[in-house]
Amino acid sequence: MFYIDPVYFWFVLIPTLLISIGVQIYLKRTLSNWNEVRNGQGLVGPQVAQQLFDRTSLQPIRVERVSGTMTDHFDPGANVVRLSDPVSKRNSVASMAITAHELGHVQQ
Repeated sequence: MFYIDPVYFWFVLIPTLLISIGVQIYLKRTLSNWNEVRNGQGLVGPQVAQQLFDRTSLQPIRVERVSGTMTDHFDPGANVVRLSDPVSKRNSVASMAITAHELGHVQQ
Protein backbone atom coordinates (compact mmCIF):
# COMPACT_ATOMS: atom_id res chain seq x y z
CA MET A 1 0.00 0.00 0.00
CA PHE A 2 1.19 3.52 -0.85
CA TYR A 3 1.23 6.00 2.03
CA ILE A 4 2.41 9.62 2.15
CA ASP A 5 3.15 10.97 5.58
CA PRO A 6 1.20 14.25 6.04
CA VAL A 7 4.18 15.88 7.74
CA TYR A 8 6.35 15.10 4.71
CA PHE A 9 3.61 16.28 2.36
CA TRP A 10 3.11 19.68 4.02
CA PHE A 11 6.66 20.45 5.18
CA VAL A 12 8.80 18.92 2.42
CA LEU A 13 6.91 18.11 -0.79
CA ILE A 14 4.72 21.22 -1.11
CA PRO A 15 7.49 23.75 -0.20
CA THR A 16 9.90 22.01 -2.57
CA LEU A 17 7.41 22.20 -5.43
CA LEU A 18 6.63 25.87 -4.73
CA ILE A 19 10.32 26.80 -4.56
CA SER A 20 11.01 24.91 -7.80
CA ILE A 21 8.19 26.68 -9.61
CA GLY A 22 9.39 30.04 -8.29
CA VAL A 23 12.96 29.42 -9.44
CA GLN A 24 11.76 28.36 -12.89
CA ILE A 25 9.68 31.54 -13.25
CA TYR A 26 12.60 33.67 -12.07
CA LEU A 27 15.04 32.03 -14.50
CA LYS A 28 12.71 32.42 -17.47
CA ARG A 29 12.08 36.09 -16.66
CA THR A 30 15.78 36.82 -16.18
CA LEU A 31 16.70 35.02 -19.40
CA SER A 32 14.01 36.92 -21.27
CA ASN A 33 15.30 40.27 -19.98
CA TRP A 34 18.98 39.63 -20.75
CA ASN A 35 18.25 38.08 -24.16
CA GLU A 36 17.23 41.57 -25.28
CA VAL A 37 20.53 43.20 -24.23
CA ARG A 38 23.30 42.94 -26.85
CA ASN A 39 26.72 42.04 -25.48
CA GLY A 40 29.53 44.52 -26.04
CA GLN A 41 31.52 42.27 -28.36
CA GLY A 42 28.57 41.25 -30.55
CA LEU A 43 29.47 37.56 -30.17
CA VAL A 44 27.09 34.60 -30.26
CA GLY A 45 27.54 31.54 -28.00
CA PRO A 46 30.01 29.50 -30.09
CA GLN A 47 32.15 32.61 -30.68
CA VAL A 48 32.18 33.29 -26.93
CA ALA A 49 33.33 29.71 -26.36
CA GLN A 50 36.17 30.16 -28.87
CA GLN A 51 37.24 33.40 -27.18
CA LEU A 52 37.29 31.66 -23.78
CA PHE A 53 39.31 28.76 -25.19
CA ASP A 54 41.80 31.24 -26.69
CA ARG A 55 42.13 33.39 -23.55
CA THR A 56 42.28 30.69 -20.86
CA SER A 57 44.05 27.42 -20.23
CA LEU A 58 40.82 25.52 -20.93
CA GLN A 59 41.36 22.85 -23.57
CA PRO A 60 39.08 23.37 -26.59
CA ILE A 61 36.23 20.88 -26.98
CA ARG A 62 33.40 20.53 -29.47
CA VAL A 63 30.53 23.01 -29.20
CA GLU A 64 27.25 21.97 -30.85
CA ARG A 65 23.81 23.49 -31.28
CA VAL A 66 20.79 21.72 -29.78
CA SER A 67 17.16 22.59 -30.41
CA GLY A 68 14.94 24.11 -27.75
CA THR A 69 15.24 26.82 -25.15
CA MET A 70 17.13 26.40 -21.87
CA THR A 71 18.48 23.06 -23.09
CA ASP A 72 22.13 24.09 -22.79
CA HIS A 73 24.36 21.49 -21.15
CA PHE A 74 27.78 19.87 -20.99
CA ASP A 75 27.83 16.18 -21.89
CA PRO A 76 30.90 14.71 -20.13
CA GLY A 77 30.45 11.32 -21.84
CA ALA A 78 30.78 12.82 -25.31
CA ASN A 79 32.98 15.70 -24.07
CA VAL A 80 30.84 18.27 -25.85
CA VAL A 81 29.02 21.47 -24.87
CA ARG A 82 25.58 21.78 -26.42
CA LEU A 83 24.08 25.25 -26.70
CA SER A 84 20.40 25.92 -27.36
CA ASP A 85 19.21 27.80 -30.45
CA PRO A 86 18.83 31.21 -28.76
CA VAL A 87 22.31 30.98 -27.24
CA SER A 88 23.85 29.88 -30.55
CA LYS A 89 22.15 32.56 -32.64
CA ARG A 90 21.83 35.68 -30.45
CA ASN A 91 24.59 38.07 -29.47
CA SER A 92 23.05 38.82 -26.10
CA VAL A 93 24.43 39.11 -22.59
CA ALA A 94 22.41 36.00 -21.69
CA SER A 95 24.05 33.91 -24.43
CA MET A 96 27.48 35.03 -23.26
CA ALA A 97 26.72 34.18 -19.63
CA ILE A 98 25.16 30.79 -20.44
CA THR A 99 28.10 29.80 -22.62
CA ALA A 100 30.56 30.78 -19.87
CA HIS A 101 28.47 28.84 -17.35
CA GLU A 102 28.54 25.66 -19.46
CA LEU A 103 32.28 25.98 -20.00
CA GLY A 104 32.60 26.22 -16.23
CA HIS A 105 31.22 22.68 -16.08
CA VAL A 106 33.95 21.63 -18.52
CA GLN A 107 36.58 23.10 -16.21
CA GLN A 108 35.20 21.23 -13.22
